Amino acid sequence: MKYYFVPPGKPSHHHDDSGSGIETLPPALLDRHGARVLHPTAVPVAYDWPTPRSTLYRVRTLLVPPRLQRKPFLDRINTVLERVGMHLIPVPAPREVADDPELAEVPTIAVLVSARDKRRAPVVVDAWTALTALRDAADGDAVGRHDDAVRDDDALLDKDDVRQITLEHLLVGAVITGSPEIDGNPEIDGNPAIPSYLSASGDSRLPVEVYSDAPHRLKDDECTSRYGRRPVIAVLDSGVRAHPWLSVTRGPKHDGYRTTADGCVQVDQSIQDAIYVLADTAAKAGDYGRGLIRDPWDTPVTSDPLVGELKVALGHGTFI
Repeated sequence: MKYYFVPPGKPSHHHDDSGSGIETLPPALLDRHGARVLHPTAVPVAYDWPTPRSTLYRVRTLLVPPRLQRKPFLDRINTVLERVGMHLIPVPAPREVADDPELAEVPTIAVLVSARDKRRAPVVVDAWTALTALRDAADGDAVGRHDDAVRDDDALLDKDDVRQITLEHLLVGAVITGSPEIDGNPEIDGNPAIPSYLSASGDSRLPVEVYSDAPHRLKDDECTSRYGRRPVIAVLDSGVRAHPWLSVTRGPKHDGYRTTADGCVQVDQSIQDAIYVLADTAAKAGDYGRGLIRDPWDTPVTSDPLVGELKVALGHGTFI
């Protein structure tokens, strides 16, 4: 498996025609992911660090390289965070990540919780406040000294190390919300004039019913002889529903899913296990839930718990 990773703090290509970032998102969506919108005009900024752009981040986690989640650096991080009423709990990397030398420097989740100090009033845990405190405490002249030197009046943090600590940003699709023509909810939103969103089975969560033949697909041995292997495409989306083109079927008692060995949808279980272990460990440390997709099946998700309305993006993965 090949991948491209740009370490935090390293220069990357900047597109001058990019927008200013996220402006508004539904509160229910933010709550579901334990997230908050960072507004540059309303947040503290550490001295000699750039002003952030608007972004979306998880409030109870930071991404920290594994080597910085160990003593003595972790103790110095927490010495700084105690000033803002927070504490950082390391989350051990899953075996699938820890055993891969190429992933050794990829930042992983560390969880922020309130510091256990009865002398202090309760605080709102916020990753940006924590990151700003760490940046403010970073010493640009401390390169190479963070292993064995700590000032009596301060925690000595290496600025190059702190540059590798980042917010955990959320990936957000823009322009098309998952429902390009309607909001994807004709049954409960009073829009019965769009019957094309209903499938023959009466499942209103399929966004489009396509009446055509399936695209031609080479047999496995033919594809191997021509190209060595099949192409692999990763789709970051909402999961899929059972569909004959996608070779995903529901279990006989709705007890899971079935995929075929040569089907269009495949699951790398070791990667899935690493994601689940990391998320579960983080949750036990105090992180918010992550709304994981447990299998390729696109299960219903309530987008607004106060109304009970289904998430409008359901079915989008099948559509794509």
